[in-house]
Amino acid sequence: MKSPLVYHPGHRARAWRFLTYMFMHVGLEQLGFNALLQLMIGVPLEMVHGLLRISLLYLAGVLAGSLTVSITDMRAPVVGGSGGVYALCSAHLANVVMNWAGMRCPYKLLRMVLALVCSK
Repeated sequence: MKSPLVYHPGHRARAWRFLTYMFMHVGLEQLGFNALLQLMIGVPLEMVHGLLRISLLYLAGVLAGSLTVSITDMRAPVVGGSGGVYALCSAHLANVVMNWAGMRCPYKLLRMVLALVCSK
């Protein structure tokens, strides 16, 4: 928690912390779960929408996470890339809903349920 990368609302003047907290994690469980979801959801989205769009989406989710914590809880430090992972889950859910009729995948209902579960 003493790393210069961790975001803490008390250090808002250090603007790099709004994004760099995504490189720090609390433990192997958080790191593993974030990496797993990024691979399972991020890679298919990247194949469809391209590297630039998905990277910007991920960074926007990370930024939104730090800004939300900055407004809602002035004492909580933030670590991990969960804001970006939530953005990927939401984008995947939107992608499934918008392309429901054209999907030929037999597991499209399962994909939608998994996206909903991961978003919670």
